[in-house]
Amino acid sequence: MLARADDFELRVVHHLARMTQIRLVRIVTIAVTQLGNGWIYAPIAIGVLLFAHSSAWAIVGAAALATAIAHIAHAMLKRYVARPRPFERDSTLQPFVRALDHYSFPSGHCMTLAAVLVPVVRDVPSFWPGAIAALCVLAWCRIAAAHHYPSDILAGIALGAGIAVPLAIWLIPM
Repeated sequence: MLARADDFELRVVHHLARMTQIRLVRIVTIAVTQLGNGWIYAPIAIGVLLFAHSSAWAIVGAAALATAIAHIAHAMLKRYVARPRPFERDSTLQPFVRALDHYSFPSGHCMTLAAVLVPVVRDVPSFWPGAIAALCVLAWCRIAAAHHYPSDILAGIALGAGIAVPLAIWLIPM
């Protein structure tokens, strides 16, 4: 059963990876992946501190704490599951961005973005469409780069959000 699911997910990866043959799509995929490597989080924090109301420090603190806890869980899950990345499983998939670690499950990029965006959306609920759009773009890019399977993406988002939701409720005054 799991082998069939892996085969299906690998077909999805192939489909999205083919789209990166278009130069603009490849450039966007690389840029979004690089931003997800950590470069996007300082501008998000600065934006929160500049534009959020009195709970700005609580939002940044909740996001930072959620991210730290999620990364501890992430490291343990990666070693325990030890799922090879799609480009390692299928040599016809050529990654054009270096992987930050060896295994694919769960997606650390999507986990981190979810952990950061949940506190922001908790404080500014009208931002949820932007948060969902950002997660979708990052998720698409991580699959198109042949670094992740769809289930890696979903697990990463669930892990990040699952840790961030209770922290945001606890730490951000309403």
